Amino acid sequence: MDKSGHGPGTAGKTSTEQTNSDEDERYKYLLNHGIVKKLKDDEDKIIFAELPQIPGVLVVYRKPSERNANPERLNLDRRELTHMPLLEGEERLRLLNLQHNYVTKIENLVSLPTLIFLDLYNNEIKEISHLHTVPTLRVLMLGKNHIERIRNLQSLTKLDVLDLHSNRISKIENLNHLSELRVLNLANNLITTVDNLSGLASLTELNLRRNAIEAVSGLAACPRLQRLFLSNNRIAKFENISSISDAQQLTELALDSNPISTPPIPYYKFCLKACPHIKHIDLKKVTSVLLQPKTCNRSSRRAWKRGSLTT
Repeated sequence: MDKSGHGPGTAGKTSTEQTNSDEDERYKYLLNHGIVKKLKDDEDKIIFAELPQIPGVLVVYRKPSERNANPERLNLDRRELTHMPLLEGEERLRLLNLQHNYVTKIENLVSLPTLIFLDLYNNEIKEISHLHTVPTLRVLMLGKNHIERIRNLQSLTKLDVLDLHSNRISKIENLNHLSELRVLNLANNLITTVDNLSGLASLTELNLRRNAIEAVSGLAACPRLQRLFLSNNRIAKFENISSISDAQQLTELALDSNPISTPPIPYYKFCLKACPHIKHIDLKKVTSVLLQPKTCNRSSRRAWKRGSLTT
């Protein structure tokens, strides 16, 4: 040991340099002893390896220089991954991108104490699971998978955005504990009824486009709701959506491509009566022109003259 207290070969090295040197040894160990599956760009940045002692589990390890350059973000999209890898040395990671892979199961989310954004868009996931290890999550992106039920979100009490569009979900359920959730995207699923919204006190945007919805209820449980998208559903009667009048802060509403939206004049008048603060209907700004019969077809003009609020 030299006068400075350093051991052999460490003289003059800072603690950071020593740590990097130790971590480089881990990188070399994985490279030399693991079964290397993939390398991103080149072996000087990130390694994908499977160790004999944990077969079937892919380990991802970034070289310290690469990790220090972007410690809060890791992009593993389009890597042809069939399962979620085990991440080593990523305690500072906040955003993990695993889009466009073939992942079938949510797993291996350990030692990620600061993770707030998880993106698993366009994978092969059938069930929401194993998220209790990341209670810090604020954004969960699970669009375009094969999920059939909303469940196993009990630990994600801080969730702000939940995207489950383009799955196989037939029922809204198990969301009542998400009091901080602001954005919920359930577009392009198999939902027939809108209910079970209690507890979503912070919800400001609800996207239910392209489902099979016939009725909407329970919007009184969402006092902050501002944007509601129900386009391309099966809503045929105004009384089936009377609950929209309970959303007193609603400013944007989309109901186009439903049976009730034709003819448009009665439909527009119903929306304005039910939601006096509405500013946009079907992506159109609400103005007097929107309600003029000259902007509509012949059947709509007849409805305008009748002043009818029913189809």
